[in-house]
Amino acid sequence: MAKFVIIGGAPKTGTSSVFKYLSDHRDINPSKVKETGFFLSDDATLSIESYKEQFTLPDADKIFLEASTAYLGSSKNVPEKIRETLGNNVNIIFILRDPIERLYSYFWYRKSISKDFKYDKFYDFISDSLDFENGKYIPVNGSHIHDLSVMSRGKYSNFISRYIDLFGDKNIFLLSYEDLLKSPSSFVENICHLIGLDDSYYKNYDFRRFNETMSFHSRYLHYFADAINSKFEVFLRRNDNIKSMLKTVYKKLNLKKVGYPEVSEADRELLTAYYDASILDLAEYVDKGSFPWAFDR
Repeated sequence: MAKFVIIGGAPKTGTSSVFKYLSDHRDINPSKVKETGFFLSDDATLSIESYKEQFTLPDADKIFLEASTAYLGSSKNVPEKIRETLGNNVNIIFILRDPIERLYSYFWYRKSISKDFKYDKFYDFISDSLDFENGKYIPVNGSHIHDLSVMSRGKYSNFISRYIDLFGDKNIFLLSYEDLLKSPSSFVENICHLIGLDDSYYKNYDFRRFNETMSFHSRYLHYFADAINSKFEVFLRRNDNIKSMLKTVYKKLNLKKVGYPEVSEADRELLTAYYDASILDLAEYVDKGSFPWAFDR
């Protein structure tokens, strides 16, 4: 029987890197594209057969892996759809990061790569996100709607509790972004133990980071490269040597690491009050060693 593993979020917590690490394992059958978004569909006839078609080898006797970060925080009954389609034969991984730091990282990431992101000041982004959540501001641009929903999706416990109620805590794994930063090898080894994967594959593995927040010299060259990556994602995932070569060339030509200041005290105080109740609830599900930010408030 096929087994399924879903990395369900959150954005800007290293999910691209973890998906790449696990996809390289001989016993993993990765999705054709990292974020299938399959369970975000409004289609009432979702089936396990159509879900398997999202993967490189639909009939493989391996662990099926995808990573759709929008599954955490979606309002489209995603947990219920996963349960109805896959039953209990699924493990769902959520990588969680201090929600203030995650939102700030997302702000700088979008500011550095997108021509549609209209915010120069973090406070203005927070303010519009609050107004959007309270129904006081309705953007017309689809990507803008996604941007303004990112802040509320940092209230992790509001969404995780739905998954645990449906699947039980033995199928839901809450992992720490801070642990991933400290030791990618230990982080992946832990996942291997949780999902029943042989961790010996990673003994001499190169744990490079993917999808880091970067800036670029030419905005237009970045848009062109992003369009090429999106159009040929399936091909590039199947031909990792070609993808690595192209990325190396592109980084040398156009990328530089982003350095940005600390969150201002005023913005941090505002967001601390916003997330406080949710973080207090989250502490019920996590430990202080891996999630110090959930306890040191």
